[in-house]
Amino acid sequence: MRQVFKYAICFLMSFFLLSCHNEELAEKNDNVNLSQIEKELSLTKFSNVNIAGNVEVNWQSVNEIRNNNFIIFEVAASEKNASTIQSDYFKDHLKYQVVTVKSENQTQSYFLEVFTNENSAVYPETITKLNDFSGTLNVFSLKGENLGSIAIIHGVARNISDNDSLGVLSNVINSFAGSTTTSKIPLCTENYAQITEQVTDRYHVVTVRGNVEAVYYIGSTTTYTSTILAYPCTGSGDRDVIILQRIAQYTHGGSGSEGVTALTVAQKTEEQIISDKLDPCPKAVLEQLKNATNCDVANILTKFGANKIYNVTLKTEEPTNGAPAQTIRTNSQIKNDYTIRISPNYTSATSLFRAATILHELTHAYFMSLIDDYGSSGNSVVFSDTPTLFQAFCDSKYPPKVNELPNLHHKEMADTYVNAIGAALQEFQTGIALANGETPNQIYSDLAWGGLRGTAIYNETFSKGSEDYKRIEARYAAESNNGTSGNQKAIGKPCKN
Repeated sequence: MRQVFKYAICFLMSFFLLSCHNEELAEKNDNVNLSQIEKELSLTKFSNVNIAGNVEVNWQSVNEIRNNNFIIFEVAASEKNASTIQSDYFKDHLKYQVVTVKSENQTQSYFLEVFTNENSAVYPETITKLNDFSGTLNVFSLKGENLGSIAIIHGVARNISDNDSLGVLSNVINSFAGSTTTSKIPLCTENYAQITEQVTDRYHVVTVRGNVEAVYYIGSTTTYTSTILAYPCTGSGDRDVIILQRIAQYTHGGSGSEGVTALTVAQKTEEQIISDKLDPCPKAVLEQLKNATNCDVANILTKFGANKIYNVTLKTEEPTNGAPAQTIRTNSQIKNDYTIRISPNYTSATSLFRAATILHELTHAYFMSLIDDYGSSGNSVVFSDTPTLFQAFCDSKYPPKVNELPNLHHKEMADTYVNAIGAALQEFQTGIALANGETPNQIYSDLAWGGLRGTAIYNETFSKGSEDYKRIEARYAAESNNGTSGNQKAIGKPCKN
């Protein structure tokens, strides 16, 4: 009996030791080898001369954050001799940090150079608490390769480069975005400023010690007007819109800063698009456009300056004008509620043609909302006239002035339209997102210009019978029937219902 008891004790001790050993192994496996990261980081190889010669990493200052999906290790870095940058948009001093993210047994490490917008809170030395921060993260590999940039606007990250490896970092940052907002929504007894914003993406050449280092995305500049209103805490308004307005007011403090409200409003418009009566083919195309990386519907609307929420329904139905698609008011007497009819007859059209058609019509709905803002009646002629719609788009950014020609800004606004639609079409077709400011390939720009046919700027830019005119018309025809027109052959894939 005594012998059995001894064996039992030995077995339990062995089991306990084995369990401790397994836990220790699991913990080691769960951790990141910081000494290995320290070996891999080679600041002297960085092409950025300030980082290569003036930055040091404090490997004793490590911040560890864990949640159910990933582990983050942040290591502090700083300049040996403080330098300043000369900029109207950024704060004088840069911040630096090493960030390692481990998720699903994969580890990504980055070196961050942090530019802080002039009107932002300082960088909080962590990517997990950026709700009050706006700026740009210039991201490098540990070997010094510049991977691109991530724009941060009040904690919301946007990958503005064409490097997919930055998607992991962007997603991690966005998982913490807005986490403290909902508990601080203003009370119903307070007022808020309803802001009308016009947003323009901006880039800036940054110099350090007189040397041009790089061109950085710096966010969006915004012009705005505001009206003081009471919070719509009760009434018949849409509950989600009410919450959105209240959160937006807290987040942006009534300042209209940096276009975040515009992006949020555009996202809300995108989210509430109704498409349950679309045939399978155009519905699949719409969903792909909504889920694009950099050029989704919400981002297009933001680039156009959208600053209010309106309703759009897409359905498969024969347009009354014989066109591939048609946008109308759902009810001729109700503003800001539109229906897009997608023709069921273009059965040979490619998915690229469908995408171009849907984007053009969604844009027309946005243009209609601008006319509705100006107090238009339900005159259907106004809404079906492309030149009038395009003029409303131009006037939304450049309100008409006495003695100023109405077409003064047509070229600039046409370029805005073509670049946004063209970039979305190129990402749709190729699966590769364009970086902000990158010009779409000619095929996609041609299809984008097709949405402005009939406007004065289209007729001036492409005179009838010119080679450019024939190329654009042929591209449109080729994609509409999945064939060849002139010397243009369809590149889109068949789209089956």
